[in-house]
Amino acid sequence: MKVFPFISLATVVAGANIRNHFGDNCKGGYLDYPNIAQRVCASALHDNNTKGAVTVAFSQLPQRSNMNGWQNTRDGGICGSLEKQQNVGNTDHKCLPKLAGGAQYAGSSWTAPGFRGASEEDVRCTREMAPHALVLNDGHKYALGGMEKDMINSLYDLAVAGTGFQELPSEFAAFEIEKESIQQRAQEIKA
Repeated sequence: MKVFPFISLATVVAGANIRNHFGDNCKGGYLDYPNIAQRVCASALHDNNTKGAVTVAFSQLPQRSNMNGWQNTRDGGICGSLEKQQNVGNTDHKCLPKLAGGAQYAGSSWTAPGFRGASEEDVRCTREMAPHALVLNDGHKYALGGMEKDMINSLYDLAVAGTGFQELPSEFAAFEIEKESIQQRAQEIKA
């Protein structure tokens, strides 16, 4: 009897994968946030030209978890205002659809089962997480950890514009990771 609660808790603690996509229907390039704990804001990058994520893909969630889409607030909080919340139901993955009127998500997070109908304060993020990597529309993946901020912004703008691996400046080659799974990512992006 005590095994089931333990397994459920282990699933919740393990974290989920979040992909803040540049395009509709969770297709195309994205910012990658692996193993994100609940109530941690996966903050979408945004600069003068790009405002955030159009859609957000969640995977490895506990069943009946909530996906949360946030917008920033005037006080500077990236995940300051909850704009959309959906339950994944009996699956462990789902796409949080785009917002009305062309608005984009400034960040995304998830909450474990049992928070349905909870107040915004109960699901509010406790901290923010920068993206681990950026994936282009063609499946090529780049680690962001060692890049200068200007370089990250440049890669981000190129990715959102649909630039592929072939058109990227050579300075980004040193940051490419997981080359062996390019084809798999490219198929997932188009599926």
